[in-house]
Amino acid sequence: TATTYTYGALEVDGADTLNMTKSVKGSAESKFLSLLNNGTINIKAHGNDNAQSTGLSFCEEVVNNGMINLNGSSARNRTTAKLNFESNFVNKGKIAIVQIAGDRNNVNFNIKGGVKGENNGEIVVSLEGTRSDGSNYARMLIDIPVVKVAYYTLGGNGVIELLENDRSNNLSGMPVLSGSSAQMIVTNGINHTIMGSGNVDKFSLVNEGLVVATGDNLRLSVQHTYRDANGQTMINTVNGRMVAVGAAGLYLGASTDKNSQFFNYGLLEARHGSFIEFRKGVTESNSKSKISTSVAAKWGGRWAGSGEFRMFRPLALTQES
Repeated sequence: TATTYTYGALEVDGADTLNMTKSVKGSAESKFLSLLNNGTINIKAHGNDNAQSTGLSFCEEVVNNGMINLNGSSARNRTTAKLNFESNFVNKGKIAIVQIAGDRNNVNFNIKGGVKGENNGEIVVSLEGTRSDGSNYARMLIDIPVVKVAYYTLGGNGVIELLENDRSNNLSGMPVLSGSSAQMIVTNGINHTIMGSGNVDKFSLVNEGLVVATGDNLRLSVQHTYRDANGQTMINTVNGRMVAVGAAGLYLGASTDKNSQFFNYGLLEARHGSFIEFRKGVTESNSKSKISTSVAAKWGGRWAGSGEFRMFRPLALTQES
């Protein structure tokens, strides 16, 4: 059974370190009213038994100026470490979500409330190791309440980076930035960056900032699930930049077998040695997918670079005034 411990506000000073783990069997979660972190917080899934969870939650204001480490375990199977923010947050430091590949082990950073995360630092979502015997996920999940449609903004001038350090051996699982509902629209703010290799999925992205695919072994796949009131599904705005740098490329498309639309008003750039490819049905555990979406390129959108744009039939490329 799971045990929940509830406290008031938590403040960690600059020279202090708070370590949270478990030394006995069973799942446990500590819940605080708010957080002001200027020091270091370490949260770790303890691998002393199977199917256990270790969690830390904050109900109201969260300000992180320091370091938060959220580490999974590879010792047992189906273990989980969780960090939950239930309101708007401000990150000026670093939040590292790291899962070492094991047997169906996961680490989850869950945004469970609010309408905006102000990220002026780093959020790193990383899957490490070489085991391939089970699905392992390092995940940042936007899990806000949905009534017909939900909107969330990733603001600030910081970076969310998805990292997979050994894709050649670890064939199951990946780092993920995802939503909890198909009826969710997430805006990547004008000065904010999403980069790396892995999946950005289960919401529809409005990109006003920068998206960069840097992986050489694993692609960055940006997928959508929802059409807004204008029938648009994924939008790269006039200020938006989507750039493929790594050899594994950037995939754009739908997370299901249905045809999709991608509206480009900004910059699509495939640099030398990389590519941008339009696909659908890319799963979290497998890089295989079905080819093609419907693509609408609006006037003013730019397609640039010395890399490749891969478009396979049936694909409709149109330009509209």
